[in-house]
Amino acid sequence: MNYLLHAGLLLAACFLYYWLLLRSETHFRLNRWVLLACLAGSLTLPLITVPAAWSLKEALVLKVEETPEPSASVTETMITPEPAITSPGTSRVEAEPSSVEPATASASEQVAPAAPPIDWLKILRWVYLAGVLVFGLNFLLQLGQLLLRMIRYPGHDLGGFRLVEMHEDDAPYSFWNRIFLNPDRYDPDTFHQIVQHEQIHVGQKHSIDLLLAELVVIVQWFNPFAWLYRSAIEHNLEFLTDAEMLRIGNDPESYQLSLVKVAVPNFPNGLVASYNQNFLEKRITMMKSKKSSARSGWKYLTILPLLFFSMLQFNAVAQSPVAPVAPVPPAPVPATMVTSPVPPPPPAAPLAEMDASGLALPAPAHSAGTVTTAAPVSPPAPVAAPAPVPVPSPVLNAGPAAKIAMPQGMENSLNSWTALIEGEDICFNFMSRSNAYNNNYQWNSSRCFDLAELGNLPRNAMGVFTIRRSSGTMTLKGIFEENDGVGNFSFEENPAFVEMLKKEGFGSYKERELLLFFMADMSEEYVRYIKSLGYDPGHEDLLKLAIFYEDQGEFAERLASLKRLGYGQPGFDKMIELEIHGVSEGLAKALAGAGFKDLSLQELIEAKIHGISPQYIDRMAKAGFTNLSFDQMKNMAIHGVNPAYVDELKALGYGGLSASEIVNAKIHGVTVSGIADLKQAGFTNLSLEEAKNLRIHGVDAEFVSMLAEFGFANLSPQEATNAKIHGLSRSRLTALKRAGLDMSDLDEVKSAMIHGVSPDLVSGFRNMGYTDLTLQEFVNARIHGVSPEYAASFREVGFKDIPMKTLVNLRIHGVTADFIKARRDKGETLRDFINLKIHGR
Repeated sequence: MNYLLHAGLLLAACFLYYWLLLRSETHFRLNRWVLLACLAGSLTLPLITVPAAWSLKEALVLKVEETPEPSASVTETMITPEPAITSPGTSRVEAEPSSVEPATASASEQVAPAAPPIDWLKILRWVYLAGVLVFGLNFLLQLGQLLLRMIRYPGHDLGGFRLVEMHEDDAPYSFWNRIFLNPDRYDPDTFHQIVQHEQIHVGQKHSIDLLLAELVVIVQWFNPFAWLYRSAIEHNLEFLTDAEMLRIGNDPESYQLSLVKVAVPNFPNGLVASYNQNFLEKRITMMKSKKSSARSGWKYLTILPLLFFSMLQFNAVAQSPVAPVAPVPPAPVPATMVTSPVPPPPPAAPLAEMDASGLALPAPAHSAGTVTTAAPVSPPAPVAAPAPVPVPSPVLNAGPAAKIAMPQGMENSLNSWTALIEGEDICFNFMSRSNAYNNNYQWNSSRCFDLAELGNLPRNAMGVFTIRRSSGTMTLKGIFEENDGVGNFSFEENPAFVEMLKKEGFGSYKERELLLFFMADMSEEYVRYIKSLGYDPGHEDLLKLAIFYEDQGEFAERLASLKRLGYGQPGFDKMIELEIHGVSEGLAKALAGAGFKDLSLQELIEAKIHGISPQYIDRMAKAGFTNLSFDQMKNMAIHGVNPAYVDELKALGYGGLSASEIVNAKIHGVTVSGIADLKQAGFTNLSLEEAKNLRIHGVDAEFVSMLAEFGFANLSPQEATNAKIHGLSRSRLTALKRAGLDMSDLDEVKSAMIHGVSPDLVSGFRNMGYTDLTLQEFVNARIHGVSPEYAASFREVGFKDIPMKTLVNLRIHGVTADFIKARRDKGETLRDFINLKIHGR
């Protein structure tokens, strides 16, 4: 138990460290390894025993004592009274033998022994093991489902991964080397980007991170920071994947739109890497964030000394045994110290009655017409006993703080509710889950009822009441105090309703799905109404109807409002999509009044998703953007263009921009702070295009200052951009400078970076005697594939100290040492062998 607590505290500390210092950094790949390393450290560090000389706390001293042998002079029998029972947490007190004659004790003077203390530690162990079992079985179930799907649907081998086409509406996801998605749901461009996204998950083995996080959650299921840590790992993997998608050349705007298209309310299980709509806004924000600089490296280095300090402060210390203590022989015991055996204690008095919560109930009062009697009990015969040591009576913890007594086991219920009475209505929030953390089986639903429908509610005491609908009966257990209620519930399906669904062609549903029908007040009338409209929903469509529409009345009102707007009767899927995004009649009328008339339903949905409201349109019009098309306005909203940003650009001298220009400026991070940084680097009077290019490629004052240190000062914006593009960095420039190369020409240095001239290549040639080669000659050697190993191979056939120009010529014409060996009789000089190669001899 101590290990679990220690590991849990380390995990909490690591999460807080990541949350406070690292989560906003864009070093996503480094964040991945830090998260995994801290995860491993949290589980392994508590197992290390620290040497006493290192520890910051004192080592325990292990005393070794020998039990004294009984003295030979003692011949009388020693009979010691049993130690008095003490309450938990007090010292153990032993009754001393008395030389006084024992007195006769009456029955009223007998002290009943205290109830045995509850072994809370043992109970906690069993609770913990039960949690591990539940979450472990859930993990194995999820893993088994994935493995079974991988076996049953091998998919198509596309080199490095396998693509499995599904027909369900689940979001795309990947696991190990499989990518699962429904190709019919996406246009070709979105489909391609989805595959690219999930291919990155597969290629970088993100499944390993997720599996490790799940295993830690099983072991630390009681620790809220374990759940938060798992979310941090999942989120960082998505940030890492998004950054890689942009790095390989995907257009940011197109990719962000694809994320919105793929976002659905349907999630796969927790072991897979998937598109996740929960933090879609955060992902887009991170994609637009300025890249973290190397100066943030201190944040990653400080975690190591902190973990080392925690180990020295809190880990177990190697114990140091000391020399054994010499036993002291006991003194002889006189015969007068012999006492009589202690008689067994009298029967314990009955304990107070308990209610279901474990609280003491008061003794029953004698009301009129009710008489409570008890059989007379004969007092026990007086017995001789030594003077007892008083024992405090156990106190039952009953008081005002325990007014609500919940049924035993309710705190672990998987189905619970809270309620609030408001006037004549009572509104419930129902929460249900089939396990503690799998989103596939977790939901909550809010529903309001007429208070009169529910009859008498249990107030100030536990009670039971029911709600009946076509799909079944919900039995609710709980308690109300004033207008607030809390409790748990169970659900019993209606066999007639289940049979009706089968007859209507919808097949069978699980109990948790029938509960969704209960919440939506699904009935035979509701089903027939939907079919009377010409819709032919399938098994999954009926579930969507129950999830997104509160009842039949809400569906009918949605349809009526669309007809009033002139959209007629949309398809069933579009009706669901409109409800998912909360597109209202008021929004459509407001947008029409703001100048966007005749929008399609899809455009209304996009307006809702991206926050295109009449207020936003009006503010942008005041900022100078009028008569824009819907697509232009949508792009501005997607990228967070607002009047404040327009004013910011005007203050920088970039006024009169078109909608597309200002969107591009926003995408590429042209801001007041960014321009100020570029001015610090010496770039003044930049055009908007130059500013964008510098920001796109990450050119900042720090980079320009670094180039100046190596002699490349007063660069133009284009030169600085090219230097950044071609990989000039402090480490690479330092390595080349240490190799003694002339680095006065920036173009030659860029060429060396482009073609991969490395210190190893330079040292390899110099070890062979090529000590006077210029940087450009090393570039030429690299371009034509001339390596130190290639030059050394000619020494085996008798040619040494070949000029670099000749080596390049040999390489260009494909002359090798093996070629010379095979044609030794046809030539003598290297020029001869080059001619032989040219003429194909």
